Parts: sequence; C-alpha cells; structure tokens
Amino acid sequence: MGKLKNKGHWDFKDPNRKSNRMKNIEMPMKQVIDERRKKYEEVISNGGTQMQGLIAAWEIIPTINKRQPTNRRSKK
Repeated sequence: MGKLKNKGHWDFKDPNRKSNRMKNIEMPMKQVIDERRKKYEEVISNGGTQMQGLIAAWEIIPTINKRQPTNRRSKK
C-alpha cells in the first residue's frame, strides 16, 4: 500500500507515510558543509542529477540543542 498507481500506471510513493519521510543525518555544525559537499559529489559521480544531489546534501543537518534557554518577556 506504499505505492499508488493511477490510470497512467505511474508509481507514486505517498510522502505522508512514515517509511517515506526524509531521514536526516545530524552532525556538529563544523562538519555539516564539508559533508554536504561530499554527499553532493558522491550522488553526481554515481550518475544522479543535480536535484538528487541537492536533496541528498540537505539530508545532512546540524545537531539541534533542544535544551536551549528561551528569551522570556518580562511582565509589565
């Protein structure tokens, strides 16, 4: 049920399914840019398009610190 077929027999992966969601790779910000370049070049060298390379590169994201303090407004 992951793929749907329409009248033109075109396979469509449902983006709303959990198995089809983007799988991000988290790493420190210092390494993100270099790793994105490596991933982009890897996809291009394997015969992928520029769009596929960009999508693969954007799967690498900086590590998110979820415990950051928030700036609270003072009550006046």
